[in-house]
Amino acid sequence: MTATMRATQSPRERELRGRDTERLELPMPSESRPPLNPSGLCECGCGDLAPIAKRSATYLGHVKGQPVRFIAGHQGRVLRHTDEAKAKMSAYRRGKKVGPDNPMWKGGRTQERSRFCIRVGRDHPMADRNGLVLEHRLVMAAVLGRYLLTEEIVHHINEDPFDNRPENLVLVNRSQHLAIHALLRAGFGHVEAIRAVLKSNPE
Repeated sequence: MTATMRATQSPRERELRGRDTERLELPMPSESRPPLNPSGLCECGCGDLAPIAKRSATYLGHVKGQPVRFIAGHQGRVLRHTDEAKAKMSAYRRGKKVGPDNPMWKGGRTQERSRFCIRVGRDHPMADRNGLVLEHRLVMAAVLGRYLLTEEIVHHINEDPFDNRPENLVLVNRSQHLAIHALLRAGFGHVEAIRAVLKSNPE
């Protein structure tokens, strides 16, 4: 240590550096460590033999010559419940107050992506995979007395997505919907744009 370095050190640092410290133990070589997977079976529960690690990899927990914990891809597996466990979970769900029996029930109406949705169940012909239907589509279906097709679009006349009154809705196809918004961008009024599109391209 040079004189300059000693001069820049504080008395406390010199005191600590001068003390005798216990000898630090070197880390145990990875090959001598106890095996992480003594059974040699994949820990995901599949019962297959786990492969032997060809080299040590600390970030993976592999020790050369010892079985790895998981077969490649098995660490992300979802545990499969037994029939008994499934029966218990079903009984628990039946005991819970869901739907209208729940005190927090709000009629099944939710707001998603600036739209009102109604929970109708996945078996409904117009429902998405979550069992929801846009409220304005349900209103239009009730007015027409039939279910709407996928290609049919319900347009809000006043451009307010939360105003789902029947008199504020009009049923158009995709091309008509695009034409209406093109006229609106060109400066037409809402009613004028809808009348022009429906008159030029009636269903």
